[in-house]
Amino acid sequence: MRLHCLLYPFAVFPLFCSLAFGDVIPGRWEKADKTSPGSQLFVQMQSGDQVEGTFISSDEQALVIQTPDGRRLPLVKSAILRVTRPKQATRTVIGAVIGAGAGVAVGIAISSRFDETFLARRDLMGITGGAVGALVGGSIGSAIRRDTDEREVLYQGK
Repeated sequence: MRLHCLLYPFAVFPLFCSLAFGDVIPGRWEKADKTSPGSQLFVQMQSGDQVEGTFISSDEQALVIQTPDGRRLPLVKSAILRVTRPKQATRTVIGAVIGAGAGVAVGIAISSRFDETFLARRDLMGITGGAVGALVGGSIGSAIRRDTDEREVLYQGK
């Protein structure tokens, strides 16, 4: 009986992972409805048309976006085939991590060239260099836009 108590967390863990990192369930709008206003969306209609714009709101019947020319466009949910958004957060985080690592290395290298004073301490220079590097790397990572942008699927029709 004790063996079951020990194995139970290992049996349930994959279920929790699949729920946390699971993909979109076809025909379900929960992920698209939870999108924060101002997010860029790409909407593919069942007619084949593509609409790009900024998310405004969503209700049971329509998804409202603002097109690049400033028009508010309510799209009937039953006519939508797929809703996606760009995956930019990943590039921002990767850029920040790379920038922080490079900044720490540069900060420590610079501080080793000076006498040990308050402004040239290795730990302070490393922390400062890491912070500046993370800001620069994150900014560069978020500014990079590729034509082959990966997109996160928020809604997929049945």
